[in-house]
Amino acid sequence: MATKDKQVQKFIRRMAFSKLVDLKKTPRHSEWTCCGEVYQKLGDLHKHLAQMHARDIEDILLSDTLLLQAKWKAVRSKISEEVSEPASVDSNSLPVSYSEHDEYPWLPLKSNTDRGTGATVLLFYKYTDLTDPHHVCEWQRVLCKRLNLTGKIRIAKEGINATVAGTTCDTEAYKTAFMAHSFFNDMTVEEFKESPASGNGVFPDGLKVGVYQEICPMGVDPSKLTVDKTAVHLAPDEFHEAIDKHISSEEKDSIVVDCRNFYESKIGRFSGALAPNIRKFSYWPEYVDKNLEMFRNKDVYMYCTGGIRCERGSAYLNEKGICKNVFQLQGGIHKYIEQFPEGHYRGKLFVFDNRYTIQSNEDVLSECIYCGSLWDKYEPCRTEGCYQLVLSCEECRQKGHDRCCTSCHVDGVGKKEQCTCTETRERIPLDVNSGK
Repeated sequence: MATKDKQVQKFIRRMAFSKLVDLKKTPRHSEWTCCGEVYQKLGDLHKHLAQMHARDIEDILLSDTLLLQAKWKAVRSKISEEVSEPASVDSNSLPVSYSEHDEYPWLPLKSNTDRGTGATVLLFYKYTDLTDPHHVCEWQRVLCKRLNLTGKIRIAKEGINATVAGTTCDTEAYKTAFMAHSFFNDMTVEEFKESPASGNGVFPDGLKVGVYQEICPMGVDPSKLTVDKTAVHLAPDEFHEAIDKHISSEEKDSIVVDCRNFYESKIGRFSGALAPNIRKFSYWPEYVDKNLEMFRNKDVYMYCTGGIRCERGSAYLNEKGICKNVFQLQGGIHKYIEQFPEGHYRGKLFVFDNRYTIQSNEDVLSECIYCGSLWDKYEPCRTEGCYQLVLSCEECRQKGHDRCCTSCHVDGVGKKEQCTCTETRERIPLDVNSGK
């Protein structure tokens, strides 16, 4: 199906869902009723309708298709008028290249770095069908260059995954430009995760933009596993309540799973969560296959940094058909700690830039690998060419203990993705869920 057709279908389905929600509204403010239950949280109603009333949504689609299509045309017409793109540019395509004078609502001419010194890091992703990701790649490269942004952007036919940094004024301009583009004008401001930075040096390698097969590498062909089978999304407050119940329950009918790498969960994680001891997200499918019994007949609650790893990670788990339900934290840990800085997530949040961590509470969960004292500040291994991060306290570093393992002390030469200390790790662990 063409991208435009899919956009139409997604819009129509959202409108049908919204109509069903409206039918459940009571005269009272912020109250809905369905199946004999009263709902005061819209998220709870959405989850109930998605799980129990799929047939009703289909009925609305069948009866109101023409009306919903008319609404789509009206919305697209309004967007077209507001954006006022030049007639030479198709709203569903991009120019192959840009001159320095080209300007569109989604491509401003220059940076506004003279309007503030505060720095911000933006993290976001969007799964959407892109017919020509190379055009999106060039647009992003030019846009970030004009706004003096650094960072990493992965683009594929399945969408975009980006982390960019710059002055707060320029990151705001980036968001505005991004959402003005016809490929991404259904995004909302809430889908961007923001965190402060001390300057524009969080990405010392500058800007890296490229086209890949997956926007989040899991090692599974996106054409064979899409986000259509992703988990039910829970807002931070809903996920918080779920963790409350999981911790307090004596039954072992639920499991909370950290979808990140071991070095991320080592310094911060949710209370009661299982943190798989895996080195890469691309190991996740193997981990699931090896631990199927642990997930069987369970309510599974998944989380990661910003949500992207849970999208296809939960789809892979859902495809197995063994879980009672699969849920994921919408917006990831980023959005959760914004709302619950002293909530169930304890320790630091690992981030993939030179800050290494974001702090929301004072808990320290990890230890110095040399002396065992509490320590959660990563530093790169001092051996040239080694990519490992080391938890070595200040006192131990002063003694020269600043490498990831003894092998690096002895024979650390040449660039290598893995070191002896990671090569000898068990690739896929067999876990037994404690339930707490």
